[in-house]
This record gives sequence, C-alpha cells and structure tokens, in this order.
Amino acid sequence: MSENPLLHTDKADKKNHGKGISIVKSIAKKYGGDVVISEKNNEFTVTVILDNRIFTKNPLFLPD
Repeated sequence: MSENPLLHTDKADKKNHGKGISIVKSIAKKYGGDVVISEKNNEFTVTVILDNRIFTKNPLFLPD
C-alpha cells in the first residue's frame, strides 16, 4: 500500500481489471457501511463494515 495507496491496477488491460475495490466500496456505501483497507506483515486486509439495521428491515435479507 505504500507504493500504491489508491490500489490502482498495474495490469495493461485496465478496462477489464482494477474494478474490485471500487465495487466493494460502492456496495458498502449503498448499505450504510464502510471499507477499511490495511497492510501488515505483507498481508493485505480488506474489512467491510455494514449497518445490519438495513438488512433486518428488508425481507430479502432476513434468514429463512
């Protein structure tokens, strides 16, 4: 992350690569959440935090 903090892809075919993190961020935002990205000991960690109140109000997300 120190070399690429915005996590832009380094692949030549940028049209078909590098969308993952932005998609995860947009989903988290849609559901009132946040994304935390960190790196420690050469491990890359993405934590997605969602507001579970959104899921309990929507019958599509209720458990069976």
